[in-house]
Amino acid sequence: MVKLEYTVLNAFTNSPDSGNPAAVILLPPPTNINKDDLFSAYPPTPALQEIATKLNYPMTAFLLPLGSEDGKYALRWIDPGTEVQLCGHATVALSEYLFSLPNSPKRLELETVKHGLVVSQRLSNPLKEGDERVALDFPEILGFKDLERSTEEWSDIVKGLKEVIGKDMPIAQLRRNDHYLVVEFEPDFDMSAGGLPLEMEKLVHHHQGHN
Repeated sequence: MVKLEYTVLNAFTNSPDSGNPAAVILLPPPTNINKDDLFSAYPPTPALQEIATKLNYPMTAFLLPLGSEDGKYALRWIDPGTEVQLCGHATVALSEYLFSLPNSPKRLELETVKHGLVVSQRLSNPLKEGDERVALDFPEILGFKDLERSTEEWSDIVKGLKEVIGKDMPIAQLRRNDHYLVVEFEPDFDMSAGGLPLEMEKLVHHHQGHN
């Protein structure tokens, strides 16, 4: 039996009591890597799903080191119900974790199952000396449509978000395609200050009930 350690980080907040948590699991380096199928070196998907389900966080990121090159990993995101194609908050979390390790690079190249390369960098804030932030370069995803506030779909999504978050949030726009929902908050909403007061049990229940 292989023992795996995990770390939980809260994205979009400076407080341990708020934000959006994700578990990060750094898998042991594989002995052999098939360059034509990087993900064949992962443990079986049912085993990864069982781990993510037992942890019961909104997302678990499974990182697999790719050879001896610093900063290069294969990445899979799995929530308590299924494997997902992209996850922003878990990528912020895993980046913070990797950047905190001794002698870590300031640039990560993350190979994903469906969307190719995701790049994460540690960049200095030009407006505040000594302040460093995670910057993500995600692949472009097309086919989004803006939802109208007057539609039942908008109302259903806002109702679900309120159930999960526990209060009304200043939503400026909702966009979706066949796979993703993008929630855009009003410009004056500061997620880093107050965080997102998520109720984890409701988030998992709502997600599983709307697949």
